[in-house]
Amino acid sequence: MKITYIANIRIPTEKAHGIQIMKMCEAFANEGHNVELIVPKRINNLKKNPFRYYGVQENFKIKKLPTLDLIKFGKIGFFIQSISFAKFTLFFTLFKKTDLVYSRDELPLWFLSFF
Repeated sequence: MKITYIANIRIPTEKAHGIQIMKMCEAFANEGHNVELIVPKRINNLKKNPFRYYGVQENFKIKKLPTLDLIKFGKIGFFIQSISFAKFTLFFTLFKKTDLVYSRDELPLWFLSFF
């Protein structure tokens, strides 16, 4: 099964949700699924390889999509960034053949629910 996991986070990140997302992708791939993690392309001070940073197997792909990286402008910046990432994710996912879309983020799923 082809699984697309959408996460509006920096990878790698120092926050706890990063390890949870990477471990979920690893677990899906260990079960024999073809997994692709979709994240926004954002400025990241952590320059390490995400697979080594989290200590997970490199058995899935990570795709970074363009986004308006406006997080530094606070809540409105995060809102704009979230919408731009959701739109890029929508277009990317519509042209990819996938069996399952999995996410912790409501906005990309809401956009995808119309298709």
